[in-house]
Amino acid sequence: MNHTRYATAITKDNKGLINVLVLVMTIALILSLVQLIFYISRVVIEPPYPFMLDVNELFEVFKLCLIIAVGYELIKSLLIIVGSEVIPVVPIVKIALIAIANKIITLDLHTTEALTIVGMALLVMALALCLFFLSPKPEAADEK
Repeated sequence: MNHTRYATAITKDNKGLINVLVLVMTIALILSLVQLIFYISRVVIEPPYPFMLDVNELFEVFKLCLIIAVGYELIKSLLIIVGSEVIPVVPIVKIALIAIANKIITLDLHTTEALTIVGMALLVMALALCLFFLSPKPEAADEK
């Protein structure tokens, strides 16, 4: 009986910590969005070509956008964890896929070793396979 109360108290404390983490991450996302807006504003009005982004600047904008998207998905998953008694594996695998896709999209192929690229490819395949097997399958409407 005493063990159950202790486990309940620990679970409640941990959920409180996750709620604080969600709050801190939300503030960080808001600040990141403000930074992205300032970055775009500064780049767009700078001479010699106002209202033009070169490839490197566009690359930085996309990188910031993807980081914000990963953060948003992480917050959603943490909120699911807080509201659930079990760990939701599928959203966590989706976050991992988004994060590795972010890394692949922003990868500099000139400085990255081939083995690193192969490792990322294997990681994407493993996560996709995991997602395939974990995702619920739609029921066939015509089965009788």
